[in-house]
Amino acid sequence: EELIANGNLKDLGDKVELVNIEHMVKNNEADFSNLTAKQIDRTVGTLIYNSTQKNIEERYIQRTIFTTQVNPKKYNQLHNELTKVIDSCFLEVKNKIIHFEEDVEVDTYPQYGISFLEYKTEE
Repeated sequence: EELIANGNLKDLGDKVELVNIEHMVKNNEADFSNLTAKQIDRTVGTLIYNSTQKNIEERYIQRTIFTTQVNPKKYNQLHNELTKVIDSCFLEVKNKIIHFEEDVEVDTYPQYGISFLEYKTEE
């Protein structure tokens, strides 16, 4: 109830949604380090898994789109437009995952998920 009152969780009835992870992470550097390590582990794990699978259909979803033809002055505009696209896609993916969830105790099964990552190299 306290986390919901603080805006960290959203009550969805029979489930809760983590809303404000940034605030919680900033308050605890160890949590930030753990979250970062998990994201790195997931990314590297996916890359290694995919590199060992001969059958393309058995590989995890891994896609990267990049270009060297966008003027850095336009990065903010591109970021804003991509944020809208990703937000829409994120909601669709989230709803799809929820559709496949079973009514079981949390942590009954291994984690399954999708990450979106935006990056730019050093100028």
